[in-house]
Amino acid sequence: MRVDVIGCGGIGSYLIPLLMKEVSSTTEVHVWDGDKLEKKNLDRQLFHRRYVGQFKADAMSKIYPGIISHPEYLISADAVKDSDMLFACPDNMPARKLVLSAADRFGIPAYICGNTYEAASASYYHIELKDTPMDYRVRYASAINSTEGDPTALGCTGEALASDPQLAIANQLSASFAMGLYWYWTQKAALVRGHSVFLKSPIEYRWAPSKIHTLTIENCLEEEEKETL
Repeated sequence: MRVDVIGCGGIGSYLIPLLMKEVSSTTEVHVWDGDKLEKKNLDRQLFHRRYVGQFKADAMSKIYPGIISHPEYLISADAVKDSDMLFACPDNMPARKLVLSAADRFGIPAYICGNTYEAASASYYHIELKDTPMDYRVRYASAINSTEGDPTALGCTGEALASDPQLAIANQLSASFAMGLYWYWTQKAALVRGHSVFLKSPIEYRWAPSKIHTLTIENCLEEEEKETL
């Protein structure tokens, strides 16, 4: 079993401790991040100050010795072709698109995390959802091609140029939402598939200060039906 976590800063630093409690001791956990930890990250990312100046991926491998560190940005879907599960925890759309592309090419389930200053979300994706209302790229068609914050783009230095910080609670909630979806789709979905209750399966969890919202398969299909009327 191999799991790949892309990005271990804001969201990833909260997700990895939860993930390491859920996976078996024989699971390979690969962590990708080309950013180094800065002092200004400490107020919203789950690292000890002793790791300031080190690559975040390397720091995670020291905190959790079983982690395989990749202190670089993921730039090719081929790099994760042997993965069994993908967690996308970057702060930019190009990285999320790359993870979704890998999910399509290699049939890997993916959990896509995102947040703003005071909002958080996590979405589930599998190739069987491609081009449907459950596809992350369909729901966020207006934003999916944004290149803002892309650390691999010319002239950008990664998180240091990110336009918006995130509250620590937003990072934590996004990570928790992703793990909640992970539990559902690995432990429960197979038990209800084929039954009407499967339509209640969660595709996305979202939080804002005023509400918590669960988006289900049924919700997505209802919205599609409204748009075709």
